[in-house]
Amino acid sequence: MRNVLSAIQRAIDGMVRWLVIVLMLVMTLAVSAQILFRYVFNIPLGWSEEMARFAFVWVSFIGASALMRAHHQRVDPVGPGHRNPHGLGVPGDPGLGGADGDLGRGPDHRGGAPPPGGAAPMTLIIFFGVFFVTLILSAPIVFSLALSALALLWNKGMLVPQLVVQRMFAGIDSFPMMAIPFFMLAGSLMDTGGISTRLVRFSNYLVGWIQGGLAHVAILASMFFAGITGSAVADATAIGSTLIPLMNKRGFPTLFSASVVAAAGVVGPIIPPSIPMVIYGVMAGVSIGALFMGGLIPGILVGLGLMVVAYVKAKRHGYPRETVRPTVREFLQATVSAFGAILMPLIILGGIFGGVFTATEAAVVAT
Repeated sequence: MRNVLSAIQRAIDGMVRWLVIVLMLVMTLAVSAQILFRYVFNIPLGWSEEMARFAFVWVSFIGASALMRAHHQRVDPVGPGHRNPHGLGVPGDPGLGGADGDLGRGPDHRGGAPPPGGAAPMTLIIFFGVFFVTLILSAPIVFSLALSALALLWNKGMLVPQLVVQRMFAGIDSFPMMAIPFFMLAGSLMDTGGISTRLVRFSNYLVGWIQGGLAHVAILASMFFAGITGSAVADATAIGSTLIPLMNKRGFPTLFSASVVAAAGVVGPIIPPSIPMVIYGVMAGVSIGALFMGGLIPGILVGLGLMVVAYVKAKRHGYPRETVRPTVREFLQATVSAFGAILMPLIILGGIFGGVFTATEAAVVAT
């Protein structure tokens, strides 16, 4: 029976994966067609943006399928192997569903006297009570937030299913927000294609000769990669997987290597394109292009500041530099190899700042 359920689970995962791929392809083609027809044929396509938005909504809601493989972030207060014997906190266990169901109803004060302290304290008690109790039960954080909000709406008598679904749809139905999956996809494709390795090699030829060479390489490569993905996690993952083992072989302490890569990854959300800037721009109604322009210089200054700190640490502890000087031919080969990754941020930022395309269209171009 377990083998049958596992086979069904794998089949569902495969269907979901292919559905997401098809929807991402639909989004890419729709936005690409919009750019092509606007600038080449001077014919605006009214349906392309709507089709891309609907596909994006589907991709976003299908993302909840990550729960099937326990990919959602959660809090584990008792640690693995020490869970409640009744199964509370285990994803998919009936005990968790029962607990969530009880919590969703909230304390019932409607039939008796109003709670002491007025309505406002009780509202806070319900909201934070449901939130923290579900966290303690190790429910995924996203569902803890959702359950606490639903419990609050129920207590206020405002829990209308149609309205909740409508607001969920409207919260995701945003064309600028589509830039997020496209920038993530662009970073993933470039990392899979070996772009991060080429950037490391190019950066090594530029700054590897400085004291603590590989630390500077990690920072500079992260700055280049940040101009493609806009994500700290993607930045640190792509650069760290290549450079941390190499730094350890060169005699750098593991703690120092990991710290440099983690600190350099923080530049990802500062140097445009930046995923947090896209989210803030959509939520606050601020120009995303203006946010990108405002983050460019600070991001470069943060990277240079990190290089100064790395240099001081390297001088103090005698960390090595890369002594191999490349020939002109080797440097040109490395430049040509990484040319696409170097040019991509210029295309993205130049297109946005020049008014050629929006942040979402720039993300499609990067993909």
